[in-house]
Amino acid sequence: IQQGGTARLGVDDALPTDKDVRLGWTSGTLGTWDLAGFDQTVGGLTVYGTAFTLRNNVITNSAPSSLSTLTLDQAAGVSNAFPGRIVGAVHLVKAGAADSQLLLQDVNEFSGTATVAGGKLVLAGGAGSLGDACTNVVVDAGTLTVQNSSAISDNAVLMLTSGGGAKVDLAEGVNETVGCLFVDDEMRRVGTYGSRNSAAKYKDDALFSG
Repeated sequence: IQQGGTARLGVDDALPTDKDVRLGWTSGTLGTWDLAGFDQTVGGLTVYGTAFTLRNNVITNSAPSSLSTLTLDQAAGVSNAFPGRIVGAVHLVKAGAADSQLLLQDVNEFSGTATVAGGKLVLAGGAGSLGDACTNVVVDAGTLTVQNSSAISDNAVLMLTSGGGAKVDLAEGVNETVGCLFVDDEMRRVGTYGSRNSAAKYKDDALFSG
């Protein structure tokens, strides 16, 4: 999707569910992908552009009354860096093989739930963020890696599922605040949480690392 064009879905899974969607081009031309109230699974996301245009390649939803779900179901060994943005009424699901990963490198603006159901979702570098509008974050399986202290909304509800390998990995020096923490649908008490290597009050290596 490039040359300033917009691809708009008209049905669920209008595109092949095991292929990459590519936005923009190396010359700096932009692409917009409009989910338009429909759901889509893809095998990967790639953005091309210049340092000045990358973030303007956007995945959005022009039907805000109908939340769209974008599922990234990556095969083994696949790693996608996404310096574009996801904007509007969109749920994001990171699924796929245990060694797959998606790196969000800019500040996103979607209002749906972010779910990690397989592999690794990385809120990368100093800017990678789910954005303030994303106030529900679920880690059912796989790892949510947080590389900066503004990656998750301070008002977010973070829900973890124990026993399935779900984990939050905090990079060195990162201190992230959320509104509520649930483990297996049980709200945890106010305090700091982390691995045994951290300075947190409540330490749990099964659910936290870093």
